Amino acid sequence: MPALGGERFGLDPWRRLLADPATWGALRLTVATGVLTTALSLAIAVLFVAGASNRRWFLRALAVLAPVLSIPHAALAIGFAFLIAPSGWLARLTSPWLTGWRRPPDIATVNDDWGLALAAGLLLKEVPFLVMMIVAALAQLRGASLLRASAALGYGPLQAWLKVLLPLAYPLIRLPVYAVLAFSFSTVDVAIILGPGTPPPLAP
Repeated sequence: MPALGGERFGLDPWRRLLADPATWGALRLTVATGVLTTALSLAIAVLFVAGASNRRWFLRALAVLAPVLSIPHAALAIGFAFLIAPSGWLARLTSPWLTGWRRPPDIATVNDDWGLALAAGLLLKEVPFLVMMIVAALAQLRGASLLRASAALGYGPLQAWLKVLLPLAYPLIRLPVYAVLAFSFSTVDVAIILGPGTPPPLAP
């Protein structure tokens, strides 16, 4: 890539990457936010489906979640940043009557050093994705009949889900979980919008 200064093959770009003092902090941040996002996405999706699958409003909730998957990640991240920023929509709705703030507080709710805003922004997309994958897996497992059999044996809905359905469903949703992990590690646009800048996550 001569335009980027690459005139010949070699390991020099890797040496420069490893010598950069920000590389290891960026790597720690990337691994932490990626693993946190994946674990929380899976836990929230499983608990949501386990708690809501036998409710009347579950199908309506799926119909609401489905369009979220078509929203571009960057657009959702920008909207989320406008929502949680110190001068964002939440602060404007609750100030000054609830918070007492007359001006935006000096709080890093976006681009925080821990990457929590980045993880929360990724959760908004990944939880609906995993919910849809779990519902598709249940259709292959005949989940309703397994839940009825578990109830007949005395298991409550959540206990039946965690002890009977989840071990059967996880092999079917394993690849989507890996996809969430890979995307959380490699996202550039969401990391630029919501992630910290000193150092940034490794992908940017």
